[in-house]
Amino acid sequence: MKPYFLLFLLFFLILVQKNSAQDFGAVGAKWYYSHEHFLDAGTDYTEVESIGDTTINNHLCHHLQIVHGTDCFYIDSNAFVYEENNIVYYFIEGLNNFSVMYDFNLTAGDTLTGYVYPFNQLDIFMINIIDVVPAIINGHQLKKFIVNNITLNWNFSQTQTDTIIEGIGSLGYVLPQFIMCDPVAHQLRCFEDSFLGFYSTNIAPSCDYISTGINDSYNTSSVNIFPNPANDYAEVQLPGVSIKNVSLKIFDVLGNEMNVPIKFTPQSVRIDLSALNAGMYLIDGSADNKIFTQKLLKQ
Repeated sequence: MKPYFLLFLLFFLILVQKNSAQDFGAVGAKWYYSHEHFLDAGTDYTEVESIGDTTINNHLCHHLQIVHGTDCFYIDSNAFVYEENNIVYYFIEGLNNFSVMYDFNLTAGDTLTGYVYPFNQLDIFMINIIDVVPAIINGHQLKKFIVNNITLNWNFSQTQTDTIIEGIGSLGYVLPQFIMCDPVAHQLRCFEDSFLGFYSTNIAPSCDYISTGINDSYNTSSVNIFPNPANDYAEVQLPGVSIKNVSLKIFDVLGNEMNVPIKFTPQSVRIDLSALNAGMYLIDGSADNKIFTQKLLKQ
């Protein structure tokens, strides 16, 4: 009986160790990032939360969703990731395939190449590992990667120094972003999951801190834009707000204001998109002296 008991004990210890290991993006994980409005109207926050699991292409994935704020990665505020052998992959719907997002096995001098697919066009991002140093968070010894991020979008490139922490991801933003975009979520405020517990970078008074700036922020969950994606037109509804107190402007991802017909009706604001090229646009508006920004995809 003793050998069987030892085998059982060994199996139990392996199982406990496996279940106690960190799993990137496991259900319940939360990231809070600063979110600065490009019209200098204050600072909000973007919160990404892992809300559940699903299977895609035979991989069990964690479902990440923006539950507050916005960013420049997801069009529909959802992403799907999984970790295998210390490598994190995320799903690119347009390619029906996964791309590497993080590789926590890399060492100084290595380069990670990944892919993004904004607006049905394949683009590349590269992460050059400058140095790898230890980081201790809540008693857990992790790896901290000092990197140069090189992002290529539509033949434009941007290089910036960043820090990636094993199990948390980039302190700049958890997922690759489309660089020609504003507003943008950036700078990790807080992270928490069942493995590490709560971690704060102390760059803001609290995880969900909102600085009102020159105006207060309008609750973007109350802004209805339909259809979205749109073809020739889109309508904006703001329940409980008098349309006569609403103003709107529409910008492309480079920050250029689009001169398009905007018609105000008693129930909504109708935007004529027929002259615009297909792509992503930003609707900036104010309602009762409160500002908001929403994304709109023109097909």
